[in-house]
Amino acid sequence: MNKRRNIYRGMNRRRNHISKGITVGLVVVVLAGGAFFIKKSDFSFTEKISSLNIFNKKELGFKEFSYKDLLGKGDDSKKEAKTEDKSKDKEVKKEQEVSNVSNENAKVATVKDWGIYSIQIAAIDNEEELKQIQNKLSELKVPFSTVEVDKVQKVQTYPSFKEEESRKNLETLKKDFPDAFVTKLEIPMLSLQYTEKYSYVESICGELNNLITNFEEESKVWDKNESNIDKENYKNIINNRISILDKIEKNAKDIDYDGMKGFKENLLKYTESVKDKSKNSMEMVEKDQFNISESLLMSSMQGYYSFINSIKSI
Repeated sequence: MNKRRNIYRGMNRRRNHISKGITVGLVVVVLAGGAFFIKKSDFSFTEKISSLNIFNKKELGFKEFSYKDLLGKGDDSKKEAKTEDKSKDKEVKKEQEVSNVSNENAKVATVKDWGIYSIQIAAIDNEEELKQIQNKLSELKVPFSTVEVDKVQKVQTYPSFKEEESRKNLETLKKDFPDAFVTKLEIPMLSLQYTEKYSYVESICGELNNLITNFEEESKVWDKNESNIDKENYKNIINNRISILDKIEKNAKDIDYDGMKGFKENLLKYTESVKDKSKNSMEMVEKDQFNISESLLMSSMQGYYSFINSIKSI
């Protein structure tokens, strides 16, 4: 017993270097293997999660862009910034857009800040050690998602909007992972300035707030005992999420302002990823593979964090 526990001791050795909240540098988790996941059922839990890219190194490829771009104050792209022979007509048009967004009855739409509690059980950079942990979590049927921060894999489990709900699993996990501890991922508020011409910004922010509320609704399902899950209620939550994502995508596709090009691209990548994960979550709940569904929730929430942080600070 002691020998088994020692395998996982020290896995959080970088704990002292983690800033409060662990909010910097998380890798986006993407559902590239979703179709394969549904078609093939005769493989292990670790393989299933791996096929969903919950803990591999693939990313959605969010492009960083300045918040100034959302206000029309920045360059549309690096390529455009380096081009000096733009026509006067284009320059005049851009200046007019800047003036319109910045000065003409400008309004502000916001998406609330929020946070996710979880239990971190490891922070490692060794593939073999990571594989050991993944196999152990698979054996224990513990929901988990791994994110990369500064080339170090951080393995986290049991996400919740309430600290006490994550914490109640801590002592049990410590039997196998002595260094486990409760942490919180802080997700900042998003504020976007717009005019009546770009009113879809307000609709997008409103639906993103609804998405956060929907994440919390699903989180409450997992806060309860898995044996008591109301599957019909769970399906309703996921179907509502898909409806919210559809609305976000509809409004995002209407964006025709050059300064919001990066925002549009990243938002659509994110919504597509979450939609795929949501559909797979319902499939897994039907098969009573609740740990996989909860893993997909954690993955989706971390993806939101990465989307918000693709907007660089001024």
